[in-house]
Amino acid sequence: MTYRHPLLATLLSTLLTLPLAACAGDDSAGESESDATSDSTGSTSTTGGSTSTSTSGSTTDETTGGSTSGGGSGYAGAVYPIFSANCSCHVAGSPGNLSLKDSLTAYAALVGVPSSQNGAMDRVAAGDAANSYLIHKLDGTHLDVGGSGVQMPQGVAPLSTADMTTITDWIEGGAPND
Repeated sequence: MTYRHPLLATLLSTLLTLPLAACAGDDSAGESESDATSDSTGSTSTTGGSTSTSTSGSTTDETTGGSTSGGGSGYAGAVYPIFSANCSCHVAGSPGNLSLKDSLTAYAALVGVPSSQNGAMDRVAAGDAANSYLIHKLDGTHLDVGGSGVQMPQGVAPLSTADMTTITDWIEGGAPND
């Protein structure tokens, strides 16, 4: 469909690509570590050949799922934008007592903080992605390590390989707040 006004075309294209998943709690009665649906702010969406773009450097690829960080490095420039684009339930609120409303709040809620679903594991164990509950929630292996709930992001495609690599590399690098 073609629209004469580029802003209208971008807005409609973005709205048409949003998932219909709600931010309802998962089957762990509000204990979710990381809920998500795509949000329409600061992302690029591609569906059926139409593309809408904004200035954030984030893209959503419906074929691989998830958002791909495109413009920064480190936590604030590469990792937090993945959370911001994919974890809208946690950006807007704090299901599972995990608020990702901004970069600093998210960092404080993730790094060195015991998971509410598996207290033996930190959400992010700096330097040790394999023992970071966040990685298990995103990979869908959380039940294998004694966790609960559903894979995140909930109700949408899993994060892309590129996004998982970005998060894993950040954790393995000591999870610095840079």
